[in-house]
Amino acid sequence: MNWKHKLAYGLFSQATDFYKHKRNGLRILAYHSVGTPAYHDEMDLYNVCPLMFEEHIASLKKYQNINVSSLNNLEIGDDNLAIAFTFDDGYVDNLKYVAPLMEEYQYPWHIYVVTDFIKNKKKGFMNSADLQELSEYKYVTIGSHGKSHVHLSECNNEQLIKELHDSKKYLEDLLSKNINSISYPYGSVSKRVVDEARNAGYDIGCSSYININRSNKDAMSLCRTPIFSYDNSKMVAQKMFGMWDWMKYFMIDSYKTID
Repeated sequence: MNWKHKLAYGLFSQATDFYKHKRNGLRILAYHSVGTPAYHDEMDLYNVCPLMFEEHIASLKKYQNINVSSLNNLEIGDDNLAIAFTFDDGYVDNLKYVAPLMEEYQYPWHIYVVTDFIKNKKKGFMNSADLQELSEYKYVTIGSHGKSHVHLSECNNEQLIKELHDSKKYLEDLLSKNINSISYPYGSVSKRVVDEARNAGYDIGCSSYININRSNKDAMSLCRTPIFSYDNSKMVAQKMFGMWDWMKYFMIDSYKTID
C-alpha cells in the first residue's frame, strides 16, 4: 500500500469517530497471515504483525467470543455485540503465533485451510503434520477454504463438487474430525455454490461481504469484517462497532446472485 492509500485510510479512520452508532449482533473478524507475507497480496493488506495482533485481541477481551462452527442457525442475540475470529488460507504463522495466544486468552477461533496447499507443502503454509499439531489446540476449529483457492462461483459443476467435497473429505480423513464450515475463497459465492456446499455437508459458510450478522442471517452466507495490516486497536474497535460498514456499499453481495 502506497502513502496515498495509507493517508486516505487514516483520514477515513478519523472521520468514523463522528459515526458513533454501535451495531449489535455477531461481528466476524477476518484475518489472514500474522508475521509473513500473505498469498497474492501485492498491496500488503493482509499481513498483521504479531505484536499488533496481540494488541488487537487484548483490546477485545470484554466482548463475548463465539466459535462460528458451534452456531445453530445463528442463535445470537440482537441486543448485544459478540465477536468471532477467523483466519483464511492456512499460514504456518497461524500455528506459530496465533494458536498459543488464543490458548492464553482462551478465545475460540476458526481457521480455513486450502487443502492443495497442505498436500503440496506450499511455502509459507501449514503441511499435514502442522495441521494435525494445530488440531490438538483446545480453542481452534478447522474448516475448508476450498481445494485449490479458486473463485467458486466461476467453477463448472464438476469443478465445484471437487472444491467443496474433496477438501472436506481430505480434512476429515487427516484430522478424524467433522468439518462443517467453509470460507469461500475471494468471497466468491452464489446460490449455486451455497446449495452445493449444503449438499457436501457444510452448515456454516463465511463470505467476504462486510456487515454485522443478526439472528435472521443465513448461516451459510455469514458476513465478515476484514482486518488489515495497518489496523491498530482503535481501528479494530471502530470496525467492531460498525463504523467501517459503509465499505459494503462499494462491494457486491455475491450471495444474492442467482445462477
